[in-house]
Amino acid sequence: MDTATLYIVGLTLLLLAFVSFVSAWARENRPVTAIILFALGVGFLITVQQRRPQGLYAAHEVPGLIAAFVARIMAAF
Repeated sequence: MDTATLYIVGLTLLLLAFVSFVSAWARENRPVTAIILFALGVGFLITVQQRRPQGLYAAHEVPGLIAAFVARIMAAF
């Protein structure tokens, strides 16, 4: 996978981890799923930082990355 895809997956996992944490907190459960999602998301972002010479993507690059990712998915079908 290229670094753009890994970055998008990492950000998505971090977003899902946040939602899972809030859900576990509201239900007064242990946030096991949130911790796993958070660890995976951080792992993806660390991989991007190590593989890409410029480091992580800037915030203004994220919408373009998502648009290119969606276009690649749509072109595959």
